[in-house]
Amino acid sequence: MFLLVIGCGRSGTQFISSLLQKNKIDVPHELVGSEGIVGGDIAAFQSRARSPCTRGISPYEAWARRTHVFHQVRAPLPAIRSIAMTGNWSFVNKWCPEVRGASRILKSMRYWFFWNKRCHEIATWTYQVEKLEALCDEFSQRLGRRVEWRPELSTTLNTRKHLHGYPQWTEGDLWEADGELARRIFEQAMRYGYSDLGE
Repeated sequence: MFLLVIGCGRSGTQFISSLLQKNKIDVPHELVGSEGIVGGDIAAFQSRARSPCTRGISPYEAWARRTHVFHQVRAPLPAIRSIAMTGNWSFVNKWCPEVRGASRILKSMRYWFFWNKRCHEIATWTYQVEKLEALCDEFSQRLGRRVEWRPELSTTLNTRKHLHGYPQWTEGDLWEADGELARRIFEQAMRYGYSDLGE
């Protein structure tokens, strides 16, 4: 078994890695383990260079070893706010040209939209991180390994809200920044099972 958990940054990838490792499944966050890796950059699976989010292996090498590819998604609005706190955009700029030269809010919106779209297209399963507790049985069945929910981890989703400069964007701010893109984000979120952009 070699599991890849992919998604855009700030979607709870560290959380799912912690949950898997609590269940004795060696799938570290942004570092190759014996049973897989959690790292959004793997969506750029053509890359033979090691990225900041795939230490120890290149996205291309990780993709070649895959047996399962799960796409973890987080509701757009909280994810986009958190994405804005990302410091290093070099890898994303290369593989997601839509973000280049954009304002802070547009870069974050475009990254959520285009990177999740890429992930969804190549994944075997897409699920909402917010519903992971209820999805543990399906996760286990798809993986072929038992994953038990660990309630002590349920509040550890790192949102970076405590950091200086964390944006307080509302749904209206997204529509004002780019109405057409906001519409596409909303429609894509609905395909992932969301009924709104989140809070």
